[in-house]
Amino acid sequence: MQCVPLVTENHPVVNHPPAPPASATDDQEILDNIDGRMHGPMSGFIKKYFGNFQYVRQDVLLKIQAAGRVSGRCAVPSAAPSPGNFLEWFSNHVSRELDGAQGSWHIINSNGAPEHGSADDGARLLLTMPPSPASNIQTRWDHVQVIGQFYPRGCVCYQDGLLRLCRSAHQVFASQPTRLFLHGFYIRGSLIELWAFDRTGLYCSDVFDVREDFIQFLSVILSYQRMTDQALGKINIIETDKGGSYTILDSAVIPSLGKLYLESQPIASREGLVGTGTTCYRARMPDSNRWNYVLKFKWRWARERPEDELLKLAKNKCAWGAVSLDYYKEVESTANLRRGLRWGTHRKFARTHPRERHGSIEEQRQEVPCNAEGLVEYTEETDNLFQNRILACIVTSPVGRPLHTFQSLTELLHVFRDAIKCHRSLCYDAKILHRDISPGNMIILDGQDERKPKGILIDLDSAMELAEGFGTEVGITGTRPFMAIGVLKGECHTYRHDLESFLYVFLWTIITNHTEIPPETSKLRQWSNGDWHELAARKPLDMDQDSFQNILGEFTPEFYSLKPLAESLQQILFPLRGGVIWTGTDRSPEAVDKLYDGMIREFEVAIASEVERTHPQHVCHFRSHDSPTRNGQISPSHAFPLCIPLRTPEHKMFYRLCCLSTVARVRFCRCNPVRLFSDENILSGTFPGVTDITLTNCRIVMSTFNTCQHYPKDLLIRLQTLNPAYVASIHRLAHAQLPDLVPPILGVNNTLSANARKVHYHVTASCKIAVRVDDVWHTLDRNRQRELTNSVVHEVERLQKLEVKDKCLDSNLHILPSPFWTIFARPHHVTHSGQARNGTTE
Repeated sequence: MQCVPLVTENHPVVNHPPAPPASATDDQEILDNIDGRMHGPMSGFIKKYFGNFQYVRQDVLLKIQAAGRVSGRCAVPSAAPSPGNFLEWFSNHVSRELDGAQGSWHIINSNGAPEHGSADDGARLLLTMPPSPASNIQTRWDHVQVIGQFYPRGCVCYQDGLLRLCRSAHQVFASQPTRLFLHGFYIRGSLIELWAFDRTGLYCSDVFDVREDFIQFLSVILSYQRMTDQALGKINIIETDKGGSYTILDSAVIPSLGKLYLESQPIASREGLVGTGTTCYRARMPDSNRWNYVLKFKWRWARERPEDELLKLAKNKCAWGAVSLDYYKEVESTANLRRGLRWGTHRKFARTHPRERHGSIEEQRQEVPCNAEGLVEYTEETDNLFQNRILACIVTSPVGRPLHTFQSLTELLHVFRDAIKCHRSLCYDAKILHRDISPGNMIILDGQDERKPKGILIDLDSAMELAEGFGTEVGITGTRPFMAIGVLKGECHTYRHDLESFLYVFLWTIITNHTEIPPETSKLRQWSNGDWHELAARKPLDMDQDSFQNILGEFTPEFYSLKPLAESLQQILFPLRGGVIWTGTDRSPEAVDKLYDGMIREFEVAIASEVERTHPQHVCHFRSHDSPTRNGQISPSHAFPLCIPLRTPEHKMFYRLCCLSTVARVRFCRCNPVRLFSDENILSGTFPGVTDITLTNCRIVMSTFNTCQHYPKDLLIRLQTLNPAYVASIHRLAHAQLPDLVPPILGVNNTLSANARKVHYHVTASCKIAVRVDDVWHTLDRNRQRELTNSVVHEVERLQKLEVKDKCLDSNLHILPSPFWTIFARPHHVTHSGQARNGTTE
C-alpha cells in the first residue's frame, strides 16, 4: 500500500460524472441537507463494521486475522503519534504496510494542495481503490472508498470540521451515484469519531482517543484497506465490458429486457448527500445503436407511494404525455444496511457551543486540553424520525433531452406549453399532482409528430394521487428554487402551486441560458438561500410588479422577445387584490380551467409571435387539435389560435381569427413583433371624453378588457408601434374581396401609452352573434369538430388566394380626422352624467 498526495482533476469519468467543484455546493446547502439527519453515538458501530477482523499484538507486530486466517501483519510504533506529527507518521508509517492491504491513502490540505507535513487548517485523508502509483499524484473522486478529516488542534469548530467531512462525502456520492454507503472518520487533535454516510443520513461511533486507544485506531485504518466491496458500501449494479458500461436486469421481471448498455455520463443527477440521490442514464439494447430507454436509480422514502404505481396509473388513465414504465425493481434499503444498530433520535447542530473558541492564531497554536466530546455535545435532539429509503431501479421510455439543451426559443416555448398540458392531463385524467416542477423534471422530445408533445414531465418521485378536489396533505415538497410561495409557507400543495413553479422554471431557464446556474449577481440565486421562512418572505417581493421588472432586466438580448410572455404569466398567476399580489388557490372548476387556459394561451401567442419573428416566409401557421382528451372528447381549452398571414412585397400582417363571446367586449391584440400592453392612457386616448371608461382584468393578446356599460364594446383594437396605414389598406382590400370573412375597418389613429410611447391603434368590428369555440367544442361530436376544422382551413385558403398589388395599397385609405369615440357617439348614447353626445358615424 502507498500513501501519496491527492490533487483532484476534472477530466471525464468513464462510468460516473466527475464530482462538482467544491464551490458548486456551499456549506449552507450541505448543512441544510444533513442537519436533523444525524445519529449518534451508535452502540455497536465498531462491532458491526470491524467485527470481522481480529487483531493480535505480538511484541512489535500486529497480526490481522479474517475468516480464521492471518491476512496481514504490520509493525507497531513504539509510541503513538502526537497531533503535531500525525500526518508525517501517517504518510511514512502506513505507506510501508503493504502486507495484504489494498488501495492508496492520499493526503491533501484544506486548499487542495498535496500535504506531507502539518496542516493547521485541516487535511483530508482519502483511501482510493485501485491504488495509485507513487509517481501519479492525481486521483479521481470515483476511486475514493473512505474519507477522513484531520485537524491537529482539538478545539477547532466542531460543525465546520464535520461539514468539511460531509463535503468530501458529497463529492464521492456525486461521482459514485449508485453507492450504498460510505465510511469516514473525523479527527480533532487526538480525538476520533468513526462515521458512516447513506441516503437517510449520517451516524457515528463513540469518541475515542487515538493516543490512548492507538491499537484500536490502527486496527480501524488497516481494516478499511482489507474490506470487501460490499463492506465498503459498493454495489456492482453497473459493470463494464468491451461494449461499455452495462447493467443486467432481472429477466424474471421483464423477459424482453436483460442487458442494457448505458451512456458513460448520466443525463440527470440530483445533488445532495441525504435524499433520493436520483441518477438517470440513457440506455440501449445490446443489438441496437439507439438510446431508447432511461435507466433511473432512486432512493425513495419507504412511506411514499412507489413511483411505478403512479406511472402505471397515469398510463392506464391515458394521461397525455405520460412516460411508459418498462422495468421496476427494488434493490436495497437503508434500514437493511443499518440492521443491528440501535437508533436514538435524530440530532441537529445547536446554535452555539460554549467550548468552541475563536481566539488569535497564537492562542490556537497553544495546546488546549479538550474533553472527549463528540456529536452529542455539539448537537441537540429533534423530533425527526428515521426515514427508511429504498433503492429502486426503474426503466422508462421515451428518452428526451434536458431542458437546458433547447435549440431555439420556439422549441423552448413548445416544451413549456406541452409540459403544462401534461400537468393538466395528469391532474384531470389520472388524478395525480406532480408537486416537483423543476428543470430536471422537464425533458425535450425530438422527432415528435404534431399530435404528440414536444415536452413532457418526468419523475413522479414527489407526486401523489389526489383525493376529492385539489388540496393535498400539508408539507414542503419540491426543489427549493422553484417552490411556490404557498408551499414555502406550509400550505396544502395544489395545482396552482405547480403552475407557479412553471413560471420560476421558465425564468430560471432563460436567465441561466443553457448553463443551469444563474449568474453571480442574479436575484434567482437567493431562491436557494435561507430557510423556508426567509424564502417565503423573499419570493412575494420578487413577484411584485416593480421587483419583477428587475428580474426581467436579467434577460439577455436573445430573450428580450420573451419578456412580455413572462409579464403575462406573472399577471395571471399573481393577480392584485387590494393592491397586493394574491398567492392563494381558487379550487372552483371554473378557476382551475381559467388558470390552465390562460397560461397555455399565453404560450400559444408567444409561439405564434416567435414564428412570425423568426420565420416570416411561413405563409400559414395552423395546428389542429392535438391536445389531451377529456372523457374521450378533445378538450376545448387546448384549441389553438389560428394565425393567417396576408403576404405583400414589403409587409406581412397576421390576422387572428377568434370567435368572440355573445357578450359585447372590446378586445386588444397586436400585429407587430414588439408586444404592447394596453393601459389606461391608451384606452382613454382611444375613447377621449368618456370619463367612466376603465381598464380591468388586464391581459395581453385577445384578452378581455371590460369598459363602461353605456358605450359599444363589440370592437377589436390592434396596437402597434409602426404606422398602421399600410396594414389598414391591406385590411380594406381583404374586406372588399371577402366581406363575409374579413371585418370592416372602423378607424385608424394614434395615442400615447402610460410611458409616453406613441401607439397606433387600428379598430375593426367584431362578430356580435358568434360564440367562443372553447364554449361549444366539447358539445360537438368528432364529425362536427372535423367539419369545423375543415371550414377554418378553407377560409385560410381563400385568404391565401387574394391578389395583392402595390397600386392598391394606398387606395381608399381612411384615417379618422377626429377621435375614434365619435364614430359611436349617437344621440341615444348617454354618459354617466346623463348628457347626450352628438357625433357622426363612418
